[in-house]
Amino acid sequence: MKNSKLIVLLKSYNKEEWRSFREFLSAPYFNKRKDLQHLFQYLKTLSPEFPTNKLKNELVFKKVFGKKPYDDKALKYVMNYLVKQIERFLVFQKMEKNEALMNNFLLDMLVERQLSKHYKGHLKKTKKHLSEIRNQHENYNYYRYQLADIGNRHYGNQNLRIYDENLQLASNYLDHFYFVQKLKYSCEMLNRANVIEGSYDLFFIEEVVTHLTQRKIEDEPLIAIYLQVFYLLRKKDAESNFEYLKHLLAKFYLQIPRSEKK
Repeated sequence: MKNSKLIVLLKSYNKEEWRSFREFLSAPYFNKRKDLQHLFQYLKTLSPEFPTNKLKNELVFKKVFGKKPYDDKALKYVMNYLVKQIERFLVFQKMEKNEALMNNFLLDMLVERQLSKHYKGHLKKTKKHLSEIRNQHENYNYYRYQLADIGNRHYGNQNLRIYDENLQLASNYLDHFYFVQKLKYSCEMLNRANVIEGSYDLFFIEEVVTHLTQRKIEDEPLIAIYLQVFYLLRKKDAESNFEYLKHLLAKFYLQIPRSEKK
């Protein structure tokens, strides 16, 4: 059990996560199994060292199931179930830190339930938050795409015959997100190719670069910055591109709220 998936996962926990997961596991909505709580509580007493002599299967089984005859399958089952709960907790923990994603999930559910009044109220809060993280999050355009896609479905529920901008916005923001990600991964491929043996296929990048050079992108900082980094890594007009990159980074920094710079 010492090197089991369960113990490896628990070793990654910090003090705050131990406390939060205990609360998570104690909530009836997430877990109604007492044997799971018993196993967790016992393993917590062993952290962070988890000594081998305290992790013998027979001893762990006794701590979890009391005087019941040893059953290897029952022990493995409860261990596997605890692993699933840990993984579930990690997902919830990650999601709760992503306000933009959580807002969009809620809007999606409100549209699905056709709660138009609630949708309109929450939409204002969501747009306000997104405006605050503009140019600070590489997934900003993806969140805006999600928002427009949800708005387009909300429009469909209304059975209206008037112009709605969400369809166009969904397409535009999806394009923006693609350009940022395409440039990001292309830069990473070029960078790795400089330090390892081997190369990557940069499919469609020349078409993307040609398209971007034909449009005004300085108002799209992440695209502009990644494009200059791409030029530098490709070693084309390196000196002039480096100077322009410094200009873009300075401009980008000035757009970040003071609270985010600390």
